Amino acid sequence: MVNAAYQRIMAGSEVRVGEHHDEIVARRLAEDEYDAEAPAAVMRALEEGDPAFDRIRIRPNGTVLSVRAGRLPDGGHITVMTDITARHRAEREAERRATTLRDMLDNQKDGVALFDSAGILIACNALAARLSGLSPEEMRPGLSLDELRRLQLAVREFGAPDTPTALEYVARSSTTIGNLPRRYVRRRPDGSLLEVRTDPTPDGGFIRTYRDVTEEYEARAELERARDVAEGASRAKSGFLAAVTHELRTPLNAVIGFSEAILEETRPDRMRAHAAEVLSAGRTLLSLVDGILAATRVEAGEDAVGGPAFDPAPVLRAAAADLAGAVEEAGLTLTLDVPRRLPQVRGISGGCGRWWTRCCPTR
Repeated sequence: MVNAAYQRIMAGSEVRVGEHHDEIVARRLAEDEYDAEAPAAVMRALEEGDPAFDRIRIRPNGTVLSVRAGRLPDGGHITVMTDITARHRAEREAERRATTLRDMLDNQKDGVALFDSAGILIACNALAARLSGLSPEEMRPGLSLDELRRLQLAVREFGAPDTPTALEYVARSSTTIGNLPRRYVRRRPDGSLLEVRTDPTPDGGFIRTYRDVTEEYEARAELERARDVAEGASRAKSGFLAAVTHELRTPLNAVIGFSEAILEETRPDRMRAHAAEVLSAGRTLLSLVDGILAATRVEAGEDAVGGPAFDPAPVLRAAAADLAGAVEEAGLTLTLDVPRRLPQVRGISGGCGRWWTRCCPTR
């Protein structure tokens, strides 16, 4: 006997009551319904009494069948055909989507882990496992966030179990997104910095992203250091300009003062003395300007501090002598304490060694 559902499923290759099994097999082999192995597998299952025989085959018209067979008490057998085309297509589509999702996750530059509303891991990429300190086998779908955290504690991803950092993560353990920090950065055992972000999904679950931000933080720290150096250089330059301005005012005042004295003086010897002072102040001004220009060239990398090495003691004494008159007029005291043996130094040429000398001992 055969029912209508069987005939409908096997449309184009129906069977007739009274037709021998061998005849059906021969006809269907000729029709390319299946290969020679298919009926042989059914007969082996019947002979061996396999009660769980269930085989999937696809008809030439694309229909996907589930074929089950069993032996009857009288020695005959029964074959059950089920059309599972829709289920088969759905499973293939689900596999395709799962493969697409896996490929998308594996090609992300960040570690990505997707959790459902109960805090159960649905999917993740290998990078998420590695950045969490776990293997892909350990960070597998089906585990809760709390279970994953316990695995991390076991491998000391948060340090020794009794350290404040580890205890903090134990206390933070929760599968409710409302209790999870949206973003935090922690240092891993290898010294790298890991940024972890948690964002909700429409179904009540959440997605976590893991990113190694070590290079980003190092670059930021380097920029801050460079900014501090630049600001320090700017402050030093401002102080330098203020000091140079003060130094320029001294000889300028001398030039102006002695020039006025020459205009008012009638005695030739006094006029000559005042003119000598003007000349000396002018040369001092020239040397200061030359020194400023030389220092600018050094800063721009166009020149280098050079010249022969010399003893700085005479330069210091000369500078003190130049200032003696101004110090006395101001009612101040200038003390010069020069050690007997000072290292030789090199300075920018231009006659203003007291300002532009670099204290670098010669060898």
